[in-house]
Amino acid sequence: MIKISIGIGEKGPLSVEARGHSGYAQKGEDVVCAAVSTLMHALLLGLKEVVEAKDVVFDIQDDVPLFFLSWNEGTLEDPKAKAVIETVLGSLRSIADSYPGYVQIVEVSIN
Repeated sequence: MIKISIGIGEKGPLSVEARGHSGYAQKGEDVVCAAVSTLMHALLLGLKEVVEAKDVVFDIQDDVPLFFLSWNEGTLEDPKAKAVIETVLGSLRSIADSYPGYVQIVEVSIN
């Protein structure tokens, strides 16, 4: 199962971590893993390249697998950044709703 943890700060989401394999299909054929991975990469690309947020921290580990992204509350003040973040998180929630046995999302307060 892919476990996605969304860190929620005072002003909104400040981090997202996706860990594990979905187990939906064999490696290389798993559309659930591919969807989550693509969305996490899109979030990174959107924040770093499109929005040009300077405070994005990320860690990608293929062996775990783990994909972690974080940003500070100032990033949430940028309407473009907020739109990118909310779009990706909404898409991840949709995948979790469609594949409940394969993707789990937990929101954690990080105040």
